[in-house]
Amino acid sequence: MVALFAWLPSVTGLWAQEPIAPPILNVYKLADQTCIRGMSDNGLWAVAYGVSPVGGYDYPQLIDVKNGRIIDLKGDDALMTDGTANDVTDDGNIVVGSRNNKPAILTSEGWKELPLPTGWSEGVVSAITPDGKWAAGRANNYTDGYKEYPLLWNLENEPSIVETPGYPQTGVDGVDYEMVRFSGISSDARYLVGVVAFSY
Repeated sequence: MVALFAWLPSVTGLWAQEPIAPPILNVYKLADQTCIRGMSDNGLWAVAYGVSPVGGYDYPQLIDVKNGRIIDLKGDDALMTDGTANDVTDDGNIVVGSRNNKPAILTSEGWKELPLPTGWSEGVVSAITPDGKWAAGRANNYTDGYKEYPLLWNLENEPSIVETPGYPQTGVDGVDYEMVRFSGISSDARYLVGVVAFSY
């Protein structure tokens, strides 16, 4: 009993700290089936995509959280039949996702497709580091079987694929379905998270 009473004042002291301010809820009334997909690490930018109000393609958007602006990321790209936006850098200058089912990044120069491994023709970028130097995602083939391959890109200079040997390949049932994706990357690019056998 003595130990219990000695412990209680220190816990009470922790609870006596200033209360945390309630969160501010910003509601974006997007009526086009848009889903907010990601946010910059500093909370100033968000990305979303939904159904285009005029076309039917996935409709990538950038949200300026501080000012409440929603920016159309298709712009005047007449060749874009579909596109996604999954993550954004802290400065809001690089958005990652896909363009016409290819992994791509969007900068002030427009959309740029990222390289894919030999034998793969489609993919998506899921995440980018806050400084815009590294990105993670996947290649996919959904027409000849249902396959995915995890990818890490170095975006400095000319974007290139960085091999990542040793990732797990078998799901909980012990089967290798050749379906592994990277879904996130730490801000220092030291850690990747992903999914094994997503569809199975």
